[in-house]
Parts: sequence; structure tokens; C-alpha cells
Amino acid sequence: MERIDQASMGMAALIRVYGDNQGRDVKYEEERHETNLGILWRVKCVVDGIEIGEATRANKQTAKNVAAWTGAKKLGLAVSWVYSL
Repeated sequence: MERIDQASMGMAALIRVYGDNQGRDVKYEEERHETNLGILWRVKCVVDGIEIGEATRANKQTAKNVAAWTGAKKLGLAVSWVYSL
């Protein structure tokens, strides 16, 4: 999971730039969950009303970047090389 978190750094900014350049509506839906072990953030990346990525992490910004990275892969903006490491 740490490799995915590192690979996703800056992906929320990439998706924002993509949305601005393509005239697409990019939003993030955030949910805060309290557990026995602490707070978890579930973030969904939504482009033009369609969910393209989702992630759950203890840090909200990390969850946002991982959700964006998942979406960026679906849009062809990123590769999934991290799984082969």
C-alpha cells in the first residue's frame, strides 16, 4: 500500500488540470469514518458525475491522491507499474 501511496502523489492535481483543459467537471466526495483504530477517509474521484476512482486511507490527502490515481489510470493518464514492483 505504501508503494501505491507514493506513486499517487500529485495525482489530484493532474486530474484537476485534465478537467480544466478538457472542460470536464471534476469533484471529490469525502466521507469521514471513525473506527476503533482512528479516523479513516473514504474519497471518491468523480468526473462528469461518474465515479472513476475510490480510496480509503487514514490521511485525507493521501486518499484523494490514490482515488485520483485510480481514475487517472482509467482515463489513460497514468500507468499501473506500481503493481509489478
